[in-house]
Amino acid sequence: MKWVWRAGAVCLVYVNVCPSVVRAGGVPGYEREVGVSARPAGMGGAHVAVARDESSVLWNAAGLTRHDGFSFGAMHAMLSEGASAEGFAFAHRATDTFAYGGAVQRLCLGDIVARDMTGAPRETFAVETTMSRLAGAVRIVPRLRVGGVLGMWHFSEPGLSGTVPRARVSGDLGMVYFPQRSVTLGFTASHLGASSAERISGVRYEVPVRLVFGVAARIIPDSLLFAADVDYAVGQAVQARVGAEWVPWGAGFVALRAGVDQGMPSFGIGFRPVNPHIDYALQSTDLGPVHRVSLRWRFGTSASPAGVPSTDARIKTAVNVMKEIPIGMCHLFASRKIPVASVELENQAETPVTLVVEVALEPSAGRATRSVTLAAAERVTLPFTPVVPVHTLRSVRAMPTPGSVVCTVRQVGGEGIPELIRRDSFPVSLYPYDQFSPYVRDADGVRHELLEGLVSWVTFNDRVLQKVVSRAAERGSRLSPPVRMFGVQSADTGGLGGDSLNGVRRDRDYREQVRLIYEVLRDEYGVTYLNQPVVYRNSQRIKLPRETLHTKGNCIELAVLLAAVLESVEIDPVVVVLPEEEHAIVGWRVPDGLRDRYLFVDPAMFGAPFETLLAQAEYVLQRHALSPDERRELRFPPDGVYRGERSVVILDVRRIRRRVSPSPFVK
Repeated sequence: MKWVWRAGAVCLVYVNVCPSVVRAGGVPGYEREVGVSARPAGMGGAHVAVARDESSVLWNAAGLTRHDGFSFGAMHAMLSEGASAEGFAFAHRATDTFAYGGAVQRLCLGDIVARDMTGAPRETFAVETTMSRLAGAVRIVPRLRVGGVLGMWHFSEPGLSGTVPRARVSGDLGMVYFPQRSVTLGFTASHLGASSAERISGVRYEVPVRLVFGVAARIIPDSLLFAADVDYAVGQAVQARVGAEWVPWGAGFVALRAGVDQGMPSFGIGFRPVNPHIDYALQSTDLGPVHRVSLRWRFGTSASPAGVPSTDARIKTAVNVMKEIPIGMCHLFASRKIPVASVELENQAETPVTLVVEVALEPSAGRATRSVTLAAAERVTLPFTPVVPVHTLRSVRAMPTPGSVVCTVRQVGGEGIPELIRRDSFPVSLYPYDQFSPYVRDADGVRHELLEGLVSWVTFNDRVLQKVVSRAAERGSRLSPPVRMFGVQSADTGGLGGDSLNGVRRDRDYREQVRLIYEVLRDEYGVTYLNQPVVYRNSQRIKLPRETLHTKGNCIELAVLLAAVLESVEIDPVVVVLPEEEHAIVGWRVPDGLRDRYLFVDPAMFGAPFETLLAQAEYVLQRHALSPDERRELRFPPDGVYRGERSVVILDVRRIRRRVSPSPFVK
C-alpha cells in the first residue's frame, strides 16, 4: 500500500493551506488561526488580549467574562489550494463572575487523487479535521480573569481505504489582567495533555505546549486599538504578530483593521448595523490569499457597535439637546450656564456605578466629558457645553449646516476600564461662526437672552485693526494743530495737556480722534454702508471687523468695526441696538467728572462727511426718547446693558467685556 503514503504526502499540502497551520515539528495550531470570526485574522492574529466575545473560546477563554449577554457567531473561510473551513461558536455571560462558551470547526480539502507508485490514480478522497471545544471562565478579582478549555480533535480521510478516524483530547488555560484602564494583558497555554497526535493516518506528530503572551492598548477610547502577541511553542522559534483596529470617529458602525503575522500582511473590515455584525478579512500566505467572512448575532441585550458592550438596562438615560446651535457663540455658554446637551442618568442597580459621559458636537469636533458616581437608585442631570476647536470651526459654512450631538455613556467596570453602554446621535442645526443670535433656547428649552454677545464681535485685539490706528495717527500728525491717538501716544509724548489725559478729556479731543479713524476707514479702506443683512429666523450674519474692513457692511457690522477700533485706542465704545428699526448705531464715552457723557455716530451714513454721521445719530436717538439731556442722566447697571423705552438697548462694551471676551475665531 505504498500509494497510501503518497496520498499522505498530499495531505501535508492540505495542512499548509492556513497561516501557521503546520509549525516546525508539526504543531497543530491551526484551529486558532482558522477561527470562528474574521476579526482576529484582520488584525494579523494578534488577539489573545483582545478577545471578548465567542471567539474567546479559541483565543483566550478568560475573555468570556468580558462578554455581555448571549452571542452566536459563524464563519466561512476560503483557503488556498481549494481548501475551506467553517466555524461556529457561542458565548454566554451567565453571571457577573462566570461565563461559558463552545465552538465547532471543520477543515476540509476534497477531491484528492490517490495514486500508486507508478502514478496511476487509485481513488479520490478528502482530508477532514473537526474540532470541538467547551470553555468556561471566572472573574477572580476585578482586574484578573481566568478561563479553561477542553478540546477534542477528530481526524479522518473519507474515501481513502485502509485508514481509520483518530481523535485527540487536550486542554488550554487562559488569563486576562487589566493593569490600567486602557491596557489589557493576556496569556494562554495551549495543548496541555497528549504530547503527540496522529493527524495523518499512520504518522504521529509531536505536539509541544504552546505559550502566547499578548497586550492590547486603547490608544483612543472606542476608536483606536493596538494589539501584539508573542507566540512560543516549546522547542520552536518565537513568533510575533501585531495588529490594529480603527473605528472612525468612535462612531462604532464601521471598523477598519490591519495586521502582520510572520511578515505576512492582513486587512479587515467590520460592519455593525444591528444584527448580525459582519466581518471580512483578507490574509496573505505563502500559498496565496485567504478570505474569511463571518456573521455574529447578539441576543438578550441590544446589539451594539464594533467592540461595544450593549446597553446596561440598569442604567437609564435621557438626553435633551439644543436644536439650533450658533457655534460662534458657544464660548459664551459656559459662563451663562447654557447647556448644549442635558443628560439625565439614573442608577437602577443595587450597587453604586461610575459613569463617564461625553458629549460631542459634530462636525465641529467640540467635546465635553464628565464622570460621576451614582449611588443605588440615585438620579442626576448633567449639563454639557462642548468647547469648539478654533481650527475646525470654519468647516461650518452653510446656513444652517446639518450636524449632530453625539452622547456617549461609558460605565467603569470592575477592571477600571470605561466600557461603552450607550451612544446616541441627535440631529441639530449648526449656525456658522459669524451668525449672531440675540437669544437661544438651551437643551431644556429655556430661553436665554444673548444680546450682550454682540460684544464678542468687537474684536479690539485683532492686529489687523492696528494698521487703521497707525494710519489715523499718521494723518493726525500732519494736521495743525496735530491730533494724537490716545492709544498710540502717552500724555508725556502725545502733545495733549496732562489735564486732557489725567483729568477731563474734552469732547473735541475724542471727536477728532474718532473723525480720523472714520476718515481712514472711508478714504483709505473704502468702507461704505450696504444694507444687505443675511437673516435666518431670529439670527443674523455679522461679519467680523477684519472682514468688513475690506468690504461694505450693514449698520451692525460697521458699528462693531468702529467700536473695535475705538476700544483698541482705549476709547470706551457703546453700541445702541434698536430692535424695532433693526438698526444699530455706535458711540463713545466722554468722562466728565461724576457724570460721563456720550457721543454717537450713525453707521448707516458711512461715506458721508463725519458731521452727517453725528447729526443723523442725534436724530435717531431723539426719536427713541434719548435726547442729550436724557443721555446725561444715562446710568448703566452693573451688567452693562441699559434697556430704555421702545425696546432701546445700549451695550457698554467696557462693562460687558468683563464676562464677554472678543471672538476667539479671529484668524
